[in-house]
Amino acid sequence: MNTIFLRGCTSAFVIAAASLGASQGWAQDAAAGAPAPQDERVDAAEGDIVVTAQRRSERLQDVPISVSVVGGERLARDNLTSLSAVADRLANVRITPGPFDQLNIRGIGSSNNTGFEQSVATFVDGVYRSRPRAIRAALFDVERVEVLKGPQTTFFGNNAIAGALNITTRKPGNAFEANASALYGTYGEYNVEAGVTAPLGEMLSVRLAGRLSGMDGFVKNEFTGKDGPRERNRVGRASIAFTPSANFRSDLRFDTGKMSAQDFLPFELEHCPPPSPFPVGGSCANYIAANGGPVDDELNWRNSSRPGKLDYAFNELGWTNSLSIGDYTLNAITGYFDHDTEYLQQLIPSPVPGIGGGSLLPVFQRETFSQWSQEIRLVSPTGGFLEWQLGAYYGSSKMRNNGVTGFFFAPFGASAPPYTAQTPVAGRLTVHEDATTKSVFGAATLRPVDRVKLNLGLRYSVVSKDAFRALHNGTADPNFPTPENYVPASKAVSDTLNAILGSNNMDFPDPSREDDKLMPSVSVQFDATPDLTAYASYTKGFKAGGYSGGSAGGDFGPETVNAYEVGLKGNLFARQVTFSLSAFRGDYSGLQESVSETLPSGTVRVSVANAASARSQGVEFSASWRMTSWLTASTDLAYLDAIYLNYDGAPCSSIQTLLGASAGCVGRRQDLSGKRRGFAPEWTGNFRLDATIPAGDMQVRISPLLYFSSWYFQSSTADDLIRQKGFAKVDLRVGVGPQDDRWSVAVIGQNLTDRATAGFRQTVSGANGSVSALAERPRTVAVQLTARY
Repeated sequence: MNTIFLRGCTSAFVIAAASLGASQGWAQDAAAGAPAPQDERVDAAEGDIVVTAQRRSERLQDVPISVSVVGGERLARDNLTSLSAVADRLANVRITPGPFDQLNIRGIGSSNNTGFEQSVATFVDGVYRSRPRAIRAALFDVERVEVLKGPQTTFFGNNAIAGALNITTRKPGNAFEANASALYGTYGEYNVEAGVTAPLGEMLSVRLAGRLSGMDGFVKNEFTGKDGPRERNRVGRASIAFTPSANFRSDLRFDTGKMSAQDFLPFELEHCPPPSPFPVGGSCANYIAANGGPVDDELNWRNSSRPGKLDYAFNELGWTNSLSIGDYTLNAITGYFDHDTEYLQQLIPSPVPGIGGGSLLPVFQRETFSQWSQEIRLVSPTGGFLEWQLGAYYGSSKMRNNGVTGFFFAPFGASAPPYTAQTPVAGRLTVHEDATTKSVFGAATLRPVDRVKLNLGLRYSVVSKDAFRALHNGTADPNFPTPENYVPASKAVSDTLNAILGSNNMDFPDPSREDDKLMPSVSVQFDATPDLTAYASYTKGFKAGGYSGGSAGGDFGPETVNAYEVGLKGNLFARQVTFSLSAFRGDYSGLQESVSETLPSGTVRVSVANAASARSQGVEFSASWRMTSWLTASTDLAYLDAIYLNYDGAPCSSIQTLLGASAGCVGRRQDLSGKRRGFAPEWTGNFRLDATIPAGDMQVRISPLLYFSSWYFQSSTADDLIRQKGFAKVDLRVGVGPQDDRWSVAVIGQNLTDRATAGFRQTVSGANGSVSALAERPRTVAVQLTARY
């Protein structure tokens, strides 16, 4: 048996790959690295994938949950530089960059509200990233990304109620190593990366890595004459591995980065004029009149909107210490993360000037966030009748959010004297939140009889939050509203505008809350053969309540889930075929939803609510077939049935807002019971081929990928206007280089059929029936050079 640590795994987008392509070479490289602590060692045969889904190294086949693994080598080769790009190509996973970045697994996620922690938790080397905007932090120089599906509360905490993204970065080894790559493609896309590992003696090794990336933009703005989003990003990482003895290892990592985008979120206008029976009105009618006729309302990577912008900076520190005490291992993970984000977005994609001559509905947000955490785990040896883990976790965070929204699309000031119809009315919202999480947890695996494992888990968490909220109306710069140029109105004028805009100027009624929950889990594994494992599991999941960051204020309670899964994993035909099949069901109660409703004034009021109940169930299948020594085929498929079971207080859809009670909208509320949830397509998946064809001392690598999705809603209102139609997209990579893989030249094509899709949609304020859509990338082609030493 060989000991394999994944360093640049070349696995396909499958739950278990039968082969790593150049697996023998990668295994040797990994074995040459620095020794791992005891809980990072695992016996694995050639071709096995090793993961840390249960916070210790295990063969993927031995983990009783559904896991998709993408190796760092695959990320680099395919130019997948963000978590959203990875998720697009996986079954049952959606990560949507937008006004509020959203993560969804199996149709469950947290929607548009700054007050939500994500239901899909993100961890980097065990350090938790709680804010959704943190998905934009660096995804580079990694060993692998594990996508864990279903509640992961025992090992990853209370906010992993839908799943977890477990990212492992590359660690310094005990041999000199260097790698570099450069890419340039359509729309001015560029990506330059480099990393070097340098041993500084037998006990100390360092690794430095960095990336410069960006693009000129793929959406043509006919108002500004420029393309967007124009991105400029730079990130860096320094890692230190200190191994003074065979019993102790310390890994220290520091990441930092800055990202900026001009023409941020280049929304395109759809349905202007809107379909029947919607009347042409508001900002849509004004746009048509100003244009002197029809306007471009197709999703075609062209818009005509005033620009937005984004500036994002982050720092992250992860420090892992592992001490072997006899046969036991004590692990400590200290984490720190902070970010500063500032962005301006235009929610009405129209060039028509608003009140004051500026934008129609600009939203400015400034958020500062900091978090530190400490986890301690004691891990038993493996392989006996009983193996176990015991641990404790403490995390503390501070969030400060300050935003200004300009309501310049209508003369609201005319109803609030001494303001007039020409007064640029704006609202300023400030939300602060301090939170602490305390947890104790334990897990045990028993082997009562041969070939049977009983896995038990238990976590108890207490989440405390203190929050503050203030909203006031006044005026602001029509072109670029910020807290610095905001001028508050008198209380009487502000209160009058609150009634018109549907906002709430009160602090939270109860600004302190505490939620706690005991979360058990149990699973049974049966090793039918050394290459075939069946399992069944139950998990209790929990996510704490909190406070809304929307204009209506308010708080929300916790959500819970009872999740069930059965599965079969194995290898067939002398390990030529690897497969995984699972069936799952999650029954959610008190599901946290963001409620956006269009008011008679045309404004959109955002609040939060706990949907009564929802269900997520389905089947997932993945397989990899090593057809020949040079050709591997793989697939990852999923069927999903995610619906609301009982939700009779949901906001109305666009057509219901227009037609009222005759369309089932009573008191601006509808009954969504039985309707499909947002971001929950019925079918998703991919098919991939990986061919490595020898040609003398050279080799040619050809990797086509087809990935697809059936239609899905993009809001929590089951609105037919806010949904993405079904689609299929094709990627292709063709590379050539020597067989030792020391360098390569490749051409990478993505979305080669040029299929137009939108990752996010929302209604247009003041124009019921019209939609603004955030287009995903069109066809792109790039040339990539890589080298390693």
